[in-house]
Amino acid sequence: MVPGIYFVSVPGHTPGHTAFHLSSGNAQLMISNDAAYVPALCVNHPGWHGAFDQNGDMAETSRRKLLDRVGRRSDDDLRSHFPWPGLAKITKDGGSYAVTTIAECVTHARPGLNGARSSRGDACQPNP
Repeated sequence: MVPGIYFVSVPGHTPGHTAFHLSSGNAQLMISNDAAYVPALCVNHPGWHGAFDQNGDMAETSRRKLLDRVGRRSDDDLRSHFPWPGLAKITKDGGSYAVTTIAECVTHARPGLNGARSSRGDACQPNP
């Protein structure tokens, strides 16, 4: 597209569905669009197929690849359809994934997120 903005193919929700990976220096952001349209379900249970996925098996494969990609990088945030402010950290949790919204971190932290913990007890990391 342009420097710092990349298309990420995540078909299944709809044919040709696309996420976007944005980067600037060391900062990274993944905009998932509808690859994880109900985070509490699609992220925690990526194998569940919703009525909104036009091809459930393909959507699951794409969702798992996207979540694996985001979960490998501590500086990637995933957004779209997430609770306010729409940003979250994704971590691998056995055969599933765990979601910690940035808003959840902010409500438990002083400025800069120093010493913050998510509701699962994980340390929330500051976003540069």
